[in-house]
Amino acid sequence: WYGFVYPWSDNKKKSALMLSILEPGTQNVPWIGCLNRLGPATDLNETINSPFPIKSDRKPSYSSSPVVWIKQTGIQSDIQKVLRHARKLPEKTPQFYKELNRLKRAAVCLGFYELLEGVAQICE
Repeated sequence: WYGFVYPWSDNKKKSALMLSILEPGTQNVPWIGCLNRLGPATDLNETINSPFPIKSDRKPSYSSSPVVWIKQTGIQSDIQKVLRHARKLPEKTPQFYKELNRLKRAAVCLGFYELLEGVAQICE
């Protein structure tokens, strides 16, 4: 078994130490490679450019905070924000699409397609 510990905060002055456990085995995270071969950066051979088996040209964007739904109130407030902007269309069109896309991105990442169907039914 492998896992990792990391800090987490919900932006309300509450923070926690999270523990994520991976599935048993050594090839669970494809972009890391074999977990048995992980080691400190000081042990890297200087002829190797990157220790990761999969190279990505994509740079992560740290400009937007991720959507976190720990409690039911978080998801309710995100849905209510979309609906508030929907009621004030067309004046709030940019804000409506911004919040709707944010909600959609989070729902798709989590596989929560029922949320999208529910919001679509409410908006109709």
